[in-house]
Amino acid sequence: MVLDFLKKIQHPQHELFRPVLKFLKTRKKYVIIAIGAVIFFLKFRNIFILFALGLLIMSLDFFMHSFRSPIHIDLLFFVSILIARVYGFKTVFIFALVAGNLPEILTASFEIPDMLSFFPIIIISFISLFFPDADIAVIGIILSVLFAFSEIIIARLLAEPPHKVYLEPFLMFFVNILLFLNFGNLIISLMSA
Repeated sequence: MVLDFLKKIQHPQHELFRPVLKFLKTRKKYVIIAIGAVIFFLKFRNIFILFALGLLIMSLDFFMHSFRSPIHIDLLFFVSILIARVYGFKTVFIFALVAGNLPEILTASFEIPDMLSFFPIIIISFISLFFPDADIAVIGIILSVLFAFSEIIIARLLAEPPHKVYLEPFLMFFVNILLFLNFGNLIISLMSA
């Protein structure tokens, strides 16, 4: 339809459209994919946002496991709190289960601490549901403290090395504070709109 319209206006007075037509002809697949993504986003925005956030989490996790990073910084806690607030407990449970474990399985680096951190994420996400009117930045920081302590306890119980016991939970706490302060309300508004 768009190509037919652009073919009709190929007169000399419409020279400005010639590069657009050339672009559409040579990259037809990409244009169709982009239009399809926009339509999918407009029609199924919630699924699109969950998919995009899950892809972001899994890509970061996959990258860290592929390169055997000694420090594991993860966005799963931050995103799980947001998903719990907007979509509810069932959605966050499935999301955290898939986004938290799939990269470990794909990289063959399934670690017990990563598996056990799923439970505090789910429990703390459930706790966040009891404060629906609280500002996401405030509740996010408070819950980040709780999550950091739970990560320290899990690491100590499993006799992890000192950097896993103290450094990683501290870095995750700092990252979560920055995320909740800078992006919490923005992502909640995108999810809720």
